This record gives sequence, C-alpha cells and structure tokens, in this order.
Amino acid sequence: MTRFAPIGRRLALIGLVAASLLLAGGDGALRAQDSPDADGKAAQLKAVFIYQFTKYVKWPADASQGPFVVGVLGETPVEPVLRAVAAKRTVDGRKLVVKRFNGTDFNGGAHILFVGKGGWSGKDFPKLLDKLRGKPCLTVGDTPGLAVRGAHINFVLRKTRMKFELNLQTLGKTPLKVSSQLKKLAIIVKK
Repeated sequence: MTRFAPIGRRLALIGLVAASLLLAGGDGALRAQDSPDADGKAAQLKAVFIYQFTKYVKWPADASQGPFVVGVLGETPVEPVLRAVAAKRTVDGRKLVVKRFNGTDFNGGAHILFVGKGGWSGKDFPKLLDKLRGKPCLTVGDTPGLAVRGAHINFVLRKTRMKFELNLQTLGKTPLKVSSQLKKLAIIVKK
C-alpha cells in the first residue's frame, strides 16, 4: 500500500477539514475579527495544519529513521501548541518532537521547520534557504510574502480566512514528494 492510498488521502483530508472546523468554530475558516483570542485560535489552527502536512508530504527513506522533528525558528505562539500536539501524536508510528532552533544553530536537523515572524523571515531568509538546499526539510512560515521568497508553505489570510500558499518550484528542488490533495487545497505561488 502506498503512502497516498485513496482511502488514506480521504481520511487525512477529512481529518484536516474536521480539525479546521473544530478550531475555527464551525464554518471551516478562522475569521480574524471573530474573537479577541484570534491569535490563539490562529496558533492552534497553524499547529493542526503543520501536523496534517505530515500526512500529505512524503520524506525520503533516509529521513524516515528516529523521531520526526518539527523545528521552530523565532518566537511564536505556535510553538506551545505544537508541543501539545507532539505530546499526543505520532507521525507514521514515530515519536513527534518539537525542537527550538536559533538562526545560528540550525543545520537542517528537522523534517519540518516552522519559521515564525521573528525567525529568519527577514533579510536573512535567503541564508536559511541556502542551508536547507537539497535537504528533506519542509519550510513553513506565516510571514506575508514568504512563499514567494522561497518557503515551501506559508500561512496567509484571504478575506479574513486562513489559507496556505504552496511554492511548487522550491519544493521541486527537494527530495520531498507532495500529494495532489495538498496541492488542491493550496494557493499555488511562484518564486
């Protein structure tokens, strides 16, 4: 059975939609103005999406050993929520670990790297991308324009709804394989 078997894809898609509905309060979209705790809800939604991305992306065999690491760069309210998810979930039977990096110590030792607004998403972002060139690390961010600048996935608000951009050009330069289901859910951007 392949990783993206039709039943598995449907279940993963249902899980992603259900999590979105649960965290967003019912209609499937986080509305920025709905709550004074919108940042907290946004962090929850981003953490759930990051976990769900593990079901839509295939890492090469040599990156499938040991714990599954989600790295975090920068101060972000997403980190504690990711830690809570990691305490309860696994990825393909592997322990899920959240690890904090600073800009100077990151060496590509993560399967997913979430780049918070304060974590190399500014002028130093190209240096981070150079460190990751050819490595099996999915970069995810939440800074406007980050996908156009080379991140693989970037969360954005469109008409008060949280969505995500996907940069297929930069993903094509990695050994990662992305399912067609994830592509269908994304806003495709070009570098």
